[in-house]
Amino acid sequence: MSQLSVLVKKLGHSLEEIRARALYNIVSKLDYKLITEDELVDKDCIFQNLVKWFQFKNAPAKEDVLKLIIRLLKHGGDDAVALLLRADPGLAQLREVTDCDVLVQDIVNLTSAQVNSARYTRSNGALDSARTSKPTSAQQNLERHARSSGMPDSARTTKA
Repeated sequence: MSQLSVLVKKLGHSLEEIRARALYNIVSKLDYKLITEDELVDKDCIFQNLVKWFQFKNAPAKEDVLKLIIRLLKHGGDDAVALLLRADPGLAQLREVTDCDVLVQDIVNLTSAQVNSARYTRSNGALDSARTSKPTSAQQNLERHARSSGMPDSARTTKA
């Protein structure tokens, strides 16, 4: 297990001091560019442990955890949003963090913007592929007619 994986795992530890040290270690490594946000997003359970942070009776450094989530969402794109929503569907647990409303609202805005962007991209991609992928029924009928009439292959190729 890599050192980064160990730190991510420690974010979910039951002892407050271990969680806090792991958080500050990760943030420091990001700040000094020893790790990247993408590397962190790729680690199993990063968002699960960050969301779990707020379930503990003693949850220090709430702002730092929320800022780390925002940082990962900004750099991790659709993958980060999907992982966060898997860890906290509908962001229900994060919305319960009432003493950091502005940061929680930033997270909600980032996730909804990414989700809407992904939906728009998928819908446009579906339209583009529908226009170019399959021949129309008219083209298929023309091709069938050409085959049945005995027309040579070179003469019956149709262009879209």
